[in-house]
Amino acid sequence: MPSDYPKIVSLVAKTTSLKVKWSPIPQGSINGILRGYYVLYFKVPRRNNNDKVVRVDADIKGVEIVGLERNTTYGVRMSGLTRIRGVIRNGVVSPTKIVITKYGMLKHFFLYFVGPYFSCERNL
Repeated sequence: MPSDYPKIVSLVAKTTSLKVKWSPIPQGSINGILRGYYVLYFKVPRRNNNDKVVRVDADIKGVEIVGLERNTTYGVRMSGLTRIRGVIRNGVVSPTKIVITKYGMLKHFFLYFVGPYFSCERNL
């Protein structure tokens, strides 16, 4: 299993997605055949240990995570995967990097009358 972790070199937040780019694990720290990477992400503050995980192949050095909530803080961590004697194992997990998705614009905003008062409705 890897004795080092991939280094996150870029973490860019959009409204409902994150782009993560990393540099590979140093060759001397792979300790087996590199099979891929885990990109782990979670909402901050963390309410449980149920990280969401994206698994990518070893030749990939970036990924976009979609379907996130607007204006929300996320933690992102990474780990490498190696194959040793037929068993896939993940290695050391990187320190957490923090990022906040952007607030963004509402997709739809309706304004209508209800009696003598204004009322508004948001569709997200």
